[in-house]
Parts: sequence; structure tokens; C-alpha cells
Amino acid sequence: MSQISIDNVFKIYPTPTTHVVALQAINLEIAPGALVGLVGQSGAGKTTLLRLVGGLEKPSAGDILVNDRSVPHLTNGEKRAYWQRDISFVWAETSRNLLPYLSIFENVRRCCVVAGGANSGQCAAELLAAVALQDKMHHTPDQLEYMDCQLAAIAKVVARHPALILADEPAKGLTDDATQTIYQALYHLAREQGITVMLTAETLPAGVWQGDVLGLHQGILIEAVIDDQNLPTRINAQIDQRGRLQLPAALLQQLNIDTQISLDPTDDYLKISHHLRSERSTS
Repeated sequence: MSQISIDNVFKIYPTPTTHVVALQAINLEIAPGALVGLVGQSGAGKTTLLRLVGGLEKPSAGDILVNDRSVPHLTNGEKRAYWQRDISFVWAETSRNLLPYLSIFENVRRCCVVAGGANSGQCAAELLAAVALQDKMHHTPDQLEYMDCQLAAIAKVVARHPALILADEPAKGLTDDATQTIYQALYHLAREQGITVMLTAETLPAGVWQGDVLGLHQGILIEAVIDDQNLPTRINAQIDQRGRLQLPAALLQQLNIDTQISLDPTDDYLKISHHLRSERSTS
């Protein structure tokens, strides 16, 4: 199991004319064995955060610790060992998950061999049966539907017994029923082996994902999301040196917030109340 600590992480991409801030002041603690879903619109920073945790990119500022090791400061050799032993990826693209010239049985069996199991064939068969692919295990990826390929990919990464699985939109484009099948397979197999999971999706409707849910809006982390509406219950927002508070545009639109708010300070907290646009227009 992996414990993840993300400390004040920024990711900024320079362009010829400006700088694109993909992630802003991300602070997050993920306990060993936790299953966390990151939701947000395209461009919110979900994949960027996953790539930083996976060591595929380095943050512009801040640090990421996985089991007390700084991922951005791993040497090339340490990074290869990190990828081989500690983490596994599930991508939206089948071609990145499975070897196309092998059956899904052989794809999974190879990972069972790498993990050092005594009977790699039995290991592969049991994992494929766990995702209801026992009747298709000798098919190659091009002979299967996309959902079945993603289920096989989940079986494959679990076969390696990683401490952490990073799944970037593994059910992208699927129906709600197929999406639920993918997420439930990942959830149950990871929970069974105590694997920590970070998963990204544009939405996570109620009942589809049984783990924790966090959100990203324009690179800013939202600490909780209401399942049935994907609305935040608490948000990490930034206050600049002039005292200006900036909230994500998507949040303002979802809550129909006008430009005026009320601030009510107490001894313990600052309550912020918002005015609906409809209230302003009728006054």
C-alpha cells in the first residue's frame, strides 16, 4: 500500500506568449489503501496530477512523496524501479495497456510471472475470471470490445501487485452501465489486495464509484464533491496579496453566484454567503 503526500504543488507550462497554470497549490494526503476518484472537466488538471504522482513529469514547485520518497527527486534508476515495482498505470487507450499481439490471458500471465507467482497460468485465469472474462481469455485485444479490454487491463495491473494504481479515465466514452462495471472491478480487486488507487473521470455519478471523490476546477483542488450533483462542499481557494479571492468559473456557474457576496466573520471561521443572479435581477 502507498501513502501519498502532495505538498503545495504547482505545474506551469510555458508557451511562446504566456504561461499556462495547470495546477495551483495542490495539497493532498492519501492514506495507504485509499481509493480516490478525481473528477473535473477536460483541462482541469486531473491527468497532469496523475502524471506528477507517477513520475512522468516534474512539478514546477512543491513536492510529492510516495511512501516518504520524493518522486520528483528520484534518479533515472530509482524511477525505473518505481515504475516496475511500486506503481501501475491504466490508460484510456487500449494500445497503452495491452500488448496487441498477445491474448489477454498472456498479457495478464506475463505480469503474474513478473510478480513471482508460483503458478502464473492459474493467477491469470483467476484474475480474468474476477472481471468476468473467463470465456474470452484467449482473445487478442482487437477481438474484444473496449470495455472488455479495459477490464483485462485492470486484471493485468493487479497481477503485478503494485502498491499504487493510477487510472486515467479508464472508462472514457462508455455507457453508465459499462462505466460502473469498470469502476466496480477496479474497486473490488484493489480493495481485496489493499492497493491504493487514484482514478480520474469527468464525472462520477452517484453509485458508480464507491471510493472517495475529490475534484479539480481550473487546477484548484476541491476537497469534497456531492455525489449526486458533483457540487463542492468545501474548496481550497487562493487569496492574492491584495486580498482578492478567486473561485473557479465552473463553480460560479454551477451555483449561479452573482458578483456580490456577504462575509460574516466569527471567532472560528469566515462564512461566505452568495447572492443568486435571479435575486439581483428582480431587485
